[in-house]
Amino acid sequence: MNNEDLRLKTIVAGHKDIQNREMFFGLFPYMVYTPTDSKLTFKDKYYLPPLFTELKDLFDIDESTLIKRAATGFHYENNMNGNLRIEACMSDDNQFVAIRLQRFSELLYHSITDVRFFTGEAAQAICQMLG
Repeated sequence: MNNEDLRLKTIVAGHKDIQNREMFFGLFPYMVYTPTDSKLTFKDKYYLPPLFTELKDLFDIDESTLIKRAATGFHYENNMNGNLRIEACMSDDNQFVAIRLQRFSELLYHSITDVRFFTGEAAQAICQMLG
């Protein structure tokens, strides 16, 4: 089974630094990035088609270039009417990020990339750039 067949939450749960926890007698499960003990939040970000190439580059770019780009204040403009979606999982302290790019077609979102994980300064850069 490849990443397209799995929900982002399932993929992130398998990461070595992620732990599942529960509160209030198990009624409220949540996930934590264990190195910083920070809770994870899942968000969807939407973008317009002209940003496709730039967004896809996030999955190939090296982390030092990514950090330099973010240092310039660069960010992608969100647009709820866009047919591109980045599924994102971010820790509350911005020290962990998992993202996957998808495109809407045939009435569904289809994954274009595999999930990419970022930690530390690179994760902070991604959080800033995605807005």
